[in-house]
Amino acid sequence: MKTGKQIETLQARAASIMEEMVPHINDSSFSKDDRDQIDSILLLLHSLNSHIATLTADIELFDYAESHTDIMMRWSPIACRDAAMTIWHFQDALDYMLRALKRCPPIKTKERERALRSVIGRAAVAFPKKMRHVTAHATSHIGTPQARKQNALRGTSVILQNSRIGRKVIHSVEGRELSFEMSNATIQTLKTIRNIVFAIFRDKPTSDPGTTGQQSPRNPIKG
Repeated sequence: MKTGKQIETLQARAASIMEEMVPHINDSSFSKDDRDQIDSILLLLHSLNSHIATLTADIELFDYAESHTDIMMRWSPIACRDAAMTIWHFQDALDYMLRALKRCPPIKTKERERALRSVIGRAAVAFPKKMRHVTAHATSHIGTPQARKQNALRGTSVILQNSRIGRKVIHSVEGRELSFEMSNATIQTLKTIRNIVFAIFRDKPTSDPGTTGQQSPRNPIKG
């Protein structure tokens, strides 16, 4: 017989699993155009989990490389570059999600749109998107005298590209230092954002009787 503490632990685990599950949207009564937008939203919701898994692998690679001096200088930068791009892909999925929501009247509500915009803003504060530009366009970041002047740390001639201090990955962009960490804390931040987004689409707004979060969907993804 399970103790009260064991039951509480199981209940907490069950709640956590539910929180991480991609919400379902019943679109059976929607028009084809609306179903197409729902398909986009569902794909993007699933992609958030994929991006978190990829970031986790990036950090595992970083940890492995950092513990092996013979490969550290070669593999650690690869892990950091891929992590920066993965974080951007995560944010890009949120932007496309908002675009699809705005084009799907049956589930679009002011509350849901406002909540999604808010979480997109939260992600942008945590992970400035300009870090992605430095990662994806490293040459243009330093390729001209104007670019070097613009992207050096303010008041210096120092330019940072994929530089590292411990787990901190640093870029200099337009005179400022932008950074993120190759750490579990970064993974947890993405998970928190994902859970908020899932809740936005799982909850049924009182102003919209056509939306549901628990019924079986017309879902192109098996998961």
